[in-house]
Amino acid sequence: MQRRAESLDRRLLALCLLTMALVGGLAVGTTAGAPVAGIAGGPDAGPPTPVRPASDAATASSLDAGGALSTSEVGESTSIANASAAQSSDPIVERVEYDLLPAQPDTVEARITYEIPDEVGSLTFSIAQGQYDVVGTDGFTRNDGTFEWDESGGGGTVTIRHPVTESFRAEGPDQRFVGGTGEWAIVTRPQTSTQWNYRFENPGLEYRLTTAGEGYAGKRFAFLGPHSTRSRTVGGEVLTLVVPDAADPASAPTEILDSVAYASDRLRFGNRNQEVVLIAAPTGEFDWGPPGLAIGADTRVAADQPVDAAVNVWVHEYVHTRQYRDADTVDGDAVADDAHWLVEGSADYYAALLSLEEGRIDYATFRNVLERGTMRPATDAVLTDRSTWADTDAEYEKGALVVGAIDRELRVASNGSETFQSIMSDWNSAETFRADDLEAAAERLGDESVREFVSAYTRTDATPSTWDRTTHSRLFGSDLPRFDYRVVSEPALSVIGPYRDGELPETTVVGEAVAAEVEVANVGNVSGQYRSTLFVGGSERAVSSGSLEPGETTTVSLSHRFGTAGDVRIVVGDVSRTVRVREPADPVVTSLRVSPRSPSTGDAVDVRMSVSNPTSRPADGNVTVFADGEPVGTERVQLTPGANRTVEISTGFDRAGRHNVSAGSLTIQLDVQEGSVLESIDEIPPVALATGLIALLAGATLLLFARSR
Repeated sequence: MQRRAESLDRRLLALCLLTMALVGGLAVGTTAGAPVAGIAGGPDAGPPTPVRPASDAATASSLDAGGALSTSEVGESTSIANASAAQSSDPIVERVEYDLLPAQPDTVEARITYEIPDEVGSLTFSIAQGQYDVVGTDGFTRNDGTFEWDESGGGGTVTIRHPVTESFRAEGPDQRFVGGTGEWAIVTRPQTSTQWNYRFENPGLEYRLTTAGEGYAGKRFAFLGPHSTRSRTVGGEVLTLVVPDAADPASAPTEILDSVAYASDRLRFGNRNQEVVLIAAPTGEFDWGPPGLAIGADTRVAADQPVDAAVNVWVHEYVHTRQYRDADTVDGDAVADDAHWLVEGSADYYAALLSLEEGRIDYATFRNVLERGTMRPATDAVLTDRSTWADTDAEYEKGALVVGAIDRELRVASNGSETFQSIMSDWNSAETFRADDLEAAAERLGDESVREFVSAYTRTDATPSTWDRTTHSRLFGSDLPRFDYRVVSEPALSVIGPYRDGELPETTVVGEAVAAEVEVANVGNVSGQYRSTLFVGGSERAVSSGSLEPGETTTVSLSHRFGTAGDVRIVVGDVSRTVRVREPADPVVTSLRVSPRSPSTGDAVDVRMSVSNPTSRPADGNVTVFADGEPVGTERVQLTPGANRTVEISTGFDRAGRHNVSAGSLTIQLDVQEGSVLESIDEIPPVALATGLIALLAGATLLLFARSR
């Protein structure tokens, strides 16, 4: 009995020691915390599976055509993993600074400087056409007419000198677009073709024109030399008249501004510009050809052109600034060849009509302007066939007559509620305006007979007749409803969900919406029906209509959700923008962690991912975790630009051995052990396990104590 008792005592002692060892082991384990996790892409990891971009960089290009059109940059950005912040939104800036060279009166100097943000990897540019000499390069190297940035200093400068008569545009033998002397000059910004590659988002390209000394620069034209300026503001549009000291205008500057301001107020098509620059070009020894020239919102008009001429050149060129056939154009000319006659035809017509309304010319003079189109060679022209009038002035002469005749027919068919300005509104909102669009608008605003009239006098050499004073007074003299449409929201154009709300950025994504609030005011003397529209990509996407009495105003809300990607022009009220609509970016997995790192079969394996959006547009997509190549969990992730988020998904393995867990381009290898009884202790909560073991130890101790007595 004594030996059996001693044997039992030894067993109890062994059990106590085992219990103490287990409790001690548990204490060590819980003090150290959770099992160490496997990490990929994090700071504590070993070498993770690298994440590489699909390509080294995306490319983009921009052609500054400067005149009829300017294509926007194109390119696809490449998202790179392991970058958690959105890139700088600073654009590439091409800044051209002009200076006079008094010692060389027939020459001017231009410094073409590029300011290049960090995300641009390389950049090259060339000057599209023209004669020039390169006199200096800094940060660029020249190679067969192309200038290549050496990728240093955040940019560089190329300095050129060229004849003062070089406009960098195609000119006819009798044309002089620019010019000057050693004391003054009128210049245009050189047309450049620029290409670059970049990481993340395309920064885009902005053009700026400045003068080194005394002068005034718009966006396309600049005057160099002593001058004075006068300005007038109409509906938020600043009209700036630049009068060189060397110029002697035929009309007083106040008369010029009065005439253009009247046109700005009366025209109801096209959006007003932030600023229109009108340069009174000195005449004297210069014979400018043509007498007026508009590029974008800048105009150059010979100073000897009076405002009371039969065709007011100042107003003619201003009309061009409202036609918006310029830098907002994307992927081609915004006016098809079969409608190109409208460019000059409508400008000449409104230059004469508005001068008649303002009282600067009489009806007989106005009619004489139209009757130019009834004489050869204008009568031989088929307006939709550009080849029949390319070497004549038919687009001005017959074009003005046909525009006026269509205006007359529309007023008759609509009982005075529609005019040709409504067609010009369609022209402004279209991506590309064609002869078919002209006919469709004529039928929609008038009726089938107006469509047939348009077809007859634009697709054949038939010539319409003018009309007498009585007809003009009856159709054009009565008051018509006149509405002013002005965007009053702040910001003017907003982006609405599902990813963000705020000012509409240069790049938006499918699923987001553009919105604006428009104030409609009846500025006429009779009541009428207004129609406020939002055009996107040349199509009418939102409309609000109603009736207003003279002097009444109302505010309407217009919005449209983008359904497809592409570059689109947005026109609403007095605002127009071209934006790029893209698909949302893909979320990027930037780090991957698993816990525990060495699990057993049947254990839950927690997978934690850091997901980022390194681009400047919203990201939206599914993030999937794979185990040995098979999907085990997916979660949709939406991120604003530059945002990060943690995603957690659980999985497990029922087979021991080496296994791979991956997400995005990151992979972690796990060694899964075969599960055992002891290992199942890991599944018991530590507190419960410790309590049970302590109770077992206490019971064994009491038993030993009792036996010793």
